[in-house]
Amino acid sequence: MSHNGKSNIMLNFITQEGQTMATVRKRKWVHNGKEAEAWVVNYTDQAGKRRQKSFEKKKEADSYRVHVEGEIAQGVHVALNETVTFGAAAEAFIEECYRRHQLGDMTLSGVKGYEYRLQKYATPHFCNRRLSTITASDVQEFIDKQRLTFAAATVLGNYTAIHVLMTFAVRKRWLRRNILRDEPCKLPRKVKRSAIPDKQDIRALLEAASRLEKGENLLTFVNRLVVIACGVFGGFRPGETFGLQWEDIDWQKGIVNVRHSHTKVNGLKAPKTEAGWRRVPLTEPMRRALYQAARYWTIRAWAYGPGHRSESPKAMFSRIARAWDTLVIEVRPEDLKGFVVLTKVGKPMSATASATTFWHRLMKDAGLYDEEAKKCKFTPHALRHAAASLLIEHGLDDMNLKAFMGHASISTTKDIYGHLLPTDNRMVAATEVIAAELDATRERQISIRHPIH
Repeated sequence: MSHNGKSNIMLNFITQEGQTMATVRKRKWVHNGKEAEAWVVNYTDQAGKRRQKSFEKKKEADSYRVHVEGEIAQGVHVALNETVTFGAAAEAFIEECYRRHQLGDMTLSGVKGYEYRLQKYATPHFCNRRLSTITASDVQEFIDKQRLTFAAATVLGNYTAIHVLMTFAVRKRWLRRNILRDEPCKLPRKVKRSAIPDKQDIRALLEAASRLEKGENLLTFVNRLVVIACGVFGGFRPGETFGLQWEDIDWQKGIVNVRHSHTKVNGLKAPKTEAGWRRVPLTEPMRRALYQAARYWTIRAWAYGPGHRSESPKAMFSRIARAWDTLVIEVRPEDLKGFVVLTKVGKPMSATASATTFWHRLMKDAGLYDEEAKKCKFTPHALRHAAASLLIEHGLDDMNLKAFMGHASISTTKDIYGHLLPTDNRMVAATEVIAAELDATRERQISIRHPIH
């Protein structure tokens, strides 16, 4: 059994077709005067290439043999030396995402989202594992551990990032299939629908927003007026409010054209879908809020203009504060250009900035801050949901609501606001009428045939 210091014990495993797919053999050899041994799996992959892999224990070799034979039978086997580690695949995937962003196929926030989730959560867990060795059970174990620590939204986002990475690996031929597509993991339930402010909440919010506290920054005051008015009465997403330009407002026709969105990561960009481009009526509350913003920037231009003694920032802001209550000045909002909502240094704001500058304080003033949980009861995005609920309450049908909200499909509108839409009873009413008519006919027939005394 020995030859040149080596001895082999061969165990053949035969397929149903009678051909050897994989073999497990015990290999012994002498190295530097010491005897060593290992269990070797030899097999031929679906491309006809001979391969082998060694293990310390026969149990491990047998397990791998079964695994390999199953993959070869399905045509999805990838040898370890032809795949990459999870960490390497994640780096390549992020590079590809940045390239797609440069081509305009992905938003920067989308790229950053994948990058953060993979680097923060998935890569530390799977880093040095070869992609072809990761099973759906491994991913399920990762998801289950995540659910013990993180919110459902975080877990779902991390799972999505892994799923997309696996799809990318298939395109790169590092994998033959996406295991998560064939064997989906059990995931936490989707995040519950966010609470929608009711009329009482909206009234409290509007009242708190309209109060200009002594010593409060005027720019913060007018910015919050615009954000709330556009959200509640225009159904704007926060990013759409922060991307609103003065040129988008048609004061004569009473229309606001929604053409942009602004975020901290992506900057100013067009809506994701064609439906996002829409016209919103310039209601009176929106007109007043936007006029206040126009008045502020008109007064500020005057305060920064020539003819004043001091040009220090402190003097400028004091001058604006005094002029706000006393100065009579012509305001021509149609002549203004650029962003409506800006910081004190003239830069565009974002949803993140709004939370730190006025939202938390406003919610506390309105009595809508949960002191125990240390968080606001609503986010700025909830104002958009409030707008939809008010429109539904006043009879706006689902197709017009879809256009007003800028949804790409009616299914999106119904998925989000279907629980608020009134039940259409026309079908019920029609069937009841038919049933009543038929029942009446049947009663007459019965009464004729069998007179009731």
